[in-house]
Amino acid sequence: MLATALSLGLITSMALEERAPDQRPLPTALISIGYVEAKLSDYATSPDYGKRLTDPAGFLAFSADFVGDGRLGRARVLRNVERNIAYVVVVLEREKIDTHVIESMPLDQAEKIGIRVAPPSDESIRAVGIKIFSLDGLDSRTFDLVDDDFQQRIEP
Repeated sequence: MLATALSLGLITSMALEERAPDQRPLPTALISIGYVEAKLSDYATSPDYGKRLTDPAGFLAFSADFVGDGRLGRARVLRNVERNIAYVVVVLEREKIDTHVIESMPLDQAEKIGIRVAPPSDESIRAVGIKIFSLDGLDSRTFDLVDDDFQQRIEP
């Protein structure tokens, strides 16, 4: 039914707000201390809202294999209005749950950024990275998991 609605163009931008049935709450302690996953509606009044509408998750979330082991991790933008801060995080669920804070920024700066998967830094590995980019196209940084920590990729 959803696939039919999508193919007929019956799903509007409001449908982007709804969680897909296979998504679970993000398993991180940050959620318990007031952080919430950023939603498209959080940025409805921002100048770059139209650009966010071009991505199914508004450039605020994706899942990918950051380790190269075939299991998905989840990258998200988290917001805390009371503390006026946003985090870009990657949560890896393996033997334990690891939350990697890639960047932190004031909430108003988070209006201007997006996240997406970055291709592997080397063709011989399967692990992908995370790209944090400005919606105006002027800045981007890529991070890869190296020795249990995300490090900024040095672009040639």
